[in-house]
Amino acid sequence: MRNSIFLLFLFGLPFVTNAQQEDLELWGSLKFSKKVSKKAKFEFEEQVRWSDSISLYKKSFTNLSFEYKLHRRHAITINLRHTENADNEKFARLGLDLQSDLKLYKKILFLCQRIRVQKSWDERNYLDKFYFRAKYGLVWKGKFASPYLDQEFFWRAQNVQEIDKQRTTFGLTIHISSQFRMKFFVRKQSEINRKSPDQITVIGFGSQYKF
Repeated sequence: MRNSIFLLFLFGLPFVTNAQQEDLELWGSLKFSKKVSKKAKFEFEEQVRWSDSISLYKKSFTNLSFEYKLHRRHAITINLRHTENADNEKFARLGLDLQSDLKLYKKILFLCQRIRVQKSWDERNYLDKFYFRAKYGLVWKGKFASPYLDQEFFWRAQNVQEIDKQRTTFGLTIHISSQFRMKFFVRKQSEINRKSPDQITVIGFGSQYKF
């Protein structure tokens, strides 16, 4: 009972934030994945984002990742991302993920967790951001569709060391076939520890094809 109350409290945090600056964004992505063995796979993703109430192009990025299964329920992933903003400013980001999932009910309800460490640089090879990110969520793995709910916190470890951002996401993955699936989600993102925190609502969609 205590664990259930704690989870409800964490998932509900973004909805009690008194945000002053709000925006609506649209994120669209296309992802390809290829298994190279029973334990390893590569993924390639392109994503574009629009902001200012979906009226202006914000940024786009290319992401390449390699995942290796340490165990049936645990994996490690290395991510390399190249980002270009609307003002043509370019960034590179390197990330390391440790992820796991725990079966809660039969083979359909899972608790998923991810810890990410990431660093970003600009074109001048200057360290721009250094973050630790913690995400946890619930996934209902159905045959044709899988709804999910997750919560993520960002801890900025450079200069000011504090948790400065959080995300709550509700989404739905639709399994078109064994090789092709589509994803739709709504996300609430807000700053923490700010007098006038920025807040955005994201509408997202994407597709993934497995080779």
